[in-house]
Formats: sequence, structure tokens, C-alpha cells
Amino acid sequence: MQDRYVGDIGDYAKYSLLRALAHDRKLGVSWYLFPDEVSGDGGHVGYLLRPDKWCAPDPDTFNALRKLMGDILHEKQARSVAAIKRSGLLPDTTFWSHMVVHERPGGPALAEYRSEWFRNSLAPLESCDIVFADPDNGLCAREKFRPTQRRFGKSICEDEALTLARESTAHPNGRPVVVYHHNARPAGGHCAEVADWQRRLGKGTCAVRWRPVSPRTFFILNCTDKLRRRAEEWCEKWELPEGVYFQDYPDELTESG
Repeated sequence: MQDRYVGDIGDYAKYSLLRALAHDRKLGVSWYLFPDEVSGDGGHVGYLLRPDKWCAPDPDTFNALRKLMGDILHEKQARSVAAIKRSGLLPDTTFWSHMVVHERPGGPALAEYRSEWFRNSLAPLESCDIVFADPDNGLCAREKFRPTQRRFGKSICEDEALTLARESTAHPNGRPVVVYHHNARPAGGHCAEVADWQRRLGKGTCAVRWRPVSPRTFFILNCTDKLRRRAEEWCEKWELPEGVYFQDYPDELTESG
């Protein structure tokens, strides 16, 4: 996550979904906060000028983001994850918002920093009933993850996702974890990509696929029956031509590539 993405249409999707899933649970948000880069990304805020299309699925979240971006436009506050925290969009939430990379060059020191950063995130999130992990790019397979390289600060290693979802005294069947993933361009298409990640993340991993503007997926590890119903109901509210839909865990397990 980068501060410059706040209020983007991806924020609308993620905060609307989180509010639907966690409205009666203690939520934890682990922003994989990465320094702002210079590019055109984060500019998809035109949806806020189209309430005729975008407001109906979730008026409360839409209007809260519209007000927030209005305050930012009029320089009442900066575009930042701190503004989201202050907005009250996600009440009763614990936020982990330390930079996932340090300012020095990459190498072993960066890998050590990343390891310590993740370990330090676990204690404040321990009491949360559901955790949202929000990296820029999404999931990265453990065999491809290179913490010595700065650009991997924009990804969550699958092992980190699995650690967040591990069993505990409070969650003997594993804690529900929602992981943001920006879909790549795999040879088999996005449906196959999502199914492959579901298998890697373990049985019970459901997926909410959001296709407007740019395709992204929210994986829900340890998805309970109640969360599944909430996710399905949330998807049904988005009557958009681009498609927003729920993808349950694949029936047949196969080896992941």
C-alpha cells in the first residue's frame, strides 16, 4: 500500500468488503506500507463523480470516501493511510502501518528488516478476529520471494499470509485473513490464477474477484460459513458489467505449479 493510492477505486472495493465481513468482529489491518512512487497509478478517483453508477452498492462507504477525498482536495489533510484511520471508515480496528522497507539499499540488511517488521506486526494483531493484509501487488510464492530486493516490499510472501492465519487459542481452526492480490497476466487466465492461489493457501480459502477498472482478488483464508455468506451477499450488490463475484474453493485438489 502507498499513501498516494488512498481514495482510489481499489480503496472503495477493499473498505466496503472489509466493513461487510468484519462489522461485528475485531479487525486488524496490516498495511504493507511502501514509499510513494512516481507514476500514474492511484489516479482512479473519477468514480466519486459518478454516484449514479457507484453509490448504490454501498452508500456509506462511498460517501465517506467522497468526503475524505474532498477534504484532501481542499488540503484539509494529506492523502495517506493515516487519513483512512482518522476517517472512522473502519471502526474498532487495529492498524499496523510501519514502512515495510527501510531507506537504505537492499541486501541482507533489508531481508533482516523485513523479517523483524513482520514479527513486530504479529503482537498488535494478535487480539484481532480477522486480519486484512494490504500489499501493493499482492501474493508472492515462497520460491520467488526475494526479501533482499526492495521491490518485494510491494508483495506479501505466502508464508506470511499463512502465519497470519495460523491456529491459536482464540482461533483453534485458524484465524480468517483477507489478502489483497492484484491479478497478474498468467497464461491460463485469472480464473486459473485464483484457483492456484486458493490451493496454495489451503482448503477453505475463498476468493472475491473484483474486475472493474483493473482485476484484483481478495483471498479469504479460513473462510467460515458466516464469512462466505457475507462475501456472497456483498458480491451480489455490485451489479456492474465488469463483474464482481465470489469464487469458492476448488473441489478437486491438484498440484500447484
